[in-house]
Parts: sequence; structure tokens; C-alpha cells
Amino acid sequence: MSSDQPVSALDTADPGVTPSHPAYGVSLSPEVIRDIVSSGWPGSTVESIKPLGAGTSFNNKIYFLKMHHADERVAFGWKDAVLKVNGTIYDGDKVQNEVACLRLLEMYCPDLPIPRVLAWSETGASATFVSSTHAETKVLGETLPPDTAKRTEGWILTSRVPGSPVAPAELDAAALASLATQTADIVATWRQAIPPQPHCGSIQIRSGPTTNGITLTKPLGPGIPALAIQGLLVEELKLASPITNLHEYYTLKLQNKLNLLSTAPAYASNRHLLDPLREFLTVLPTLSFATLPSTFCFTHYDLYPRNILVSGTQITGIVDWEFSGFFPAVDEFLDDWVDGDWPEEFYTTFLGRLEEQGVPTPRGSVDGDGWSTAYWVEKIVESAAPWWLPGDLDAEMVERGLRNAEGVVKQGLTRFGVVVLP
Repeated sequence: MSSDQPVSALDTADPGVTPSHPAYGVSLSPEVIRDIVSSGWPGSTVESIKPLGAGTSFNNKIYFLKMHHADERVAFGWKDAVLKVNGTIYDGDKVQNEVACLRLLEMYCPDLPIPRVLAWSETGASATFVSSTHAETKVLGETLPPDTAKRTEGWILTSRVPGSPVAPAELDAAALASLATQTADIVATWRQAIPPQPHCGSIQIRSGPTTNGITLTKPLGPGIPALAIQGLLVEELKLASPITNLHEYYTLKLQNKLNLLSTAPAYASNRHLLDPLREFLTVLPTLSFATLPSTFCFTHYDLYPRNILVSGTQITGIVDWEFSGFFPAVDEFLDDWVDGDWPEEFYTTFLGRLEEQGVPTPRGSVDGDGWSTAYWVEKIVESAAPWWLPGDLDAEMVERGLRNAEGVVKQGLTRFGVVVLP
């Protein structure tokens, strides 16, 4: 798409984007996108703008840019870039988290196929542009006509890594095994390179040291004075103090789901589960996680096929770091395994390779009782108020999903001795 061709003013006109999507109604005009690039790097222009297909990205509006730089040194020399604009339910915290996670990967795992942060904006009014030696914050929109539509959503501009999302169903056994081995080697690299932390959650950029700051062995680089662990973006939870243990982590997640279950109309037919789930809240502190690590590991948290890019059978990129952070050591496996997006043969090879690389997994080094406890707690939390409902499903499919979720909750609660009446 030429930059002179209009980009749809509202995603609502695009098939596949409905009001249930955070990206509904989010867009940036070509004029605003050009202004971002020219404001950050005078003399640079946008040669083309291509929006990602409708309904492909749930939480953001994404544009692929091709840029031309008068000075080839700016933007680290990258000409192909990805502009990710926040969905309407998110604020600058999500931008900060992804910027921070990508910077940690750049510092500790420079050889991994990860996008590089070029610029970011938390509000859309100004943006930070980085180079290898310094960062500069610039006001946006000063050259735009007064009547140009502006947005207030935050965004992040990164280099574009090559490749297409992997399609597991199209791969034979050998290709799946190769992909699983490559994925495990990449995960093992960041697990072992990025220091674990005593606090759990998402990451925020700070102007100076804080009590919940991240302890690192390398400088953060330009544009990021300090980092802190605060809140849980994936649960949309803003917290006054950091999470320090697994009991607190799972309790906060379950309390959040109980609030949704008791208030959101979509879950009304499952509100009979509120009392047994509240009883489970009193059981949670008695559960033993003693066999699981007490520190929190750097975790992608959304390591699904759509976020692994390949060329043929070679991984060329890992993308979508917006919900990454420091989480319990088993969460990477829980999040992927609970939802079942990967074939079991992939996962078996993936976990086996991680064990070979010295990363504890449920297939080997992780204690069976500890894993089973964490697994079923996560199943209960996830099913108490399933985030994917109602989505774009019709009433019959929503009801079927709620009945399935009810069955999972009952099965899990029974394992922990909580009685659920018929």
C-alpha cells in the first residue's frame, strides 16, 4: 500500500474487528504516521504503510512501514519497521512494559531474533527516539494541520523481523521437532541470561531507583534510567506494591476473576460458582508451592504459534512482548499448555530440549506435586471468567463455553477439597 493511499479511518469498517476487540476503532492516519517518522529523524520519510489484516491482532492496531532515511545511521539503519498502536483499554504501562522487555533482551540476548526498539510514545503526544548512544524525546504533531485527526493511544515502533507466523498443522513430525528444538534453545537463552528477580509482574520505566527495582548486571542503555516490577498487565491489575510470592500471585489473579464473574453480564449464568470459588480463596494460602523456585523468571507469557515467525522451518523472529515480564518459573509452560495451542508432540520435544539445556520443566526437574498444584490453580483461575468469552461468538457458543468452563472449575475445586453443589 502506498503511503498516499488512505488507511481506513476506523477499524469498524473492516471485517473481523468488532466492539469486543480492544483494537476496535483504533487507527492512525498516514499523515500522523509520517509525522512520527519525520519528527524523530528529520529527513526520513515513509515510503509505504501497510496495516495488518483486520482481526489478526486482538489488542493493537499494527502497521508495517517502509522508511527511507537521509542519514543511514538513524533508526539503527532499519528501513522496515512495525508500528504497534495500543488498543483502547490500555495505557502507557503496556508500552513501557514492552519497551523494557525488548531492552532486556537486547542487553542480555543480543543474538536472538528479536525486534529492536526504535521509538515509543506513552500518550501519542510526544515520543522517545533512541540511538546506540542516546535517547531524545520529541513533541509530535507540530507540523500537522490543526484539523488532522490525532490519537491519544500509546505506541511502540520496532524493527521488523522477517518471517511469517508458524502454522503447526502444516508441519510434518520432523519439522515440528526442529521447531520445538529451536524454540527451546531460544527460551533457554533468555531464561539463563536474564537474572531472575524477587518480585513478580510487569515492568515499568522509572526515573530513578525504587524499592521494587530490577537488579541487573548490565547498564540499561539510553532512554531508560531505571526499571521496576509493578502490576499485572495481562490481568489489567495496577498494584500499589510488588508481588513477592506465589500465593499472593495466584490470590490476586483469582480475586480479579471473581470480580469479573460477579459483575460482567457475559458470565451471569456461572455466578453460582462464586461461593465455592470464594471458599477456594481461603484454601489457596494452605497450598504448598515449596518445591517450585521462589524467584521469578523472565517470561514471554504468550509463546503461541502466531508469535513465532519462520522462514521455511527456521525461526526468524519472536514477537509480541507486550505481556512479558517476570513470572513464576512454571508460568511459561502453564500458559501455553493449559490453552493447548501446540501439538503434544511439539511440546514433548520442547520440554525435553529445555531439560537438556538445564531449564527445569514439568517433564523432568519440576516436582510433580508442585506442578500439579500450579496447573490446577491456573485452570481454575482461567476458567472462573474466561477472557475469550463472549468474544465474537454467538449466544449458543458462549453458553457452551461457559458450561465447559464450569466443568473445569468444578473438577479443579474438587481436587482441592472444595465441595460444589449441583
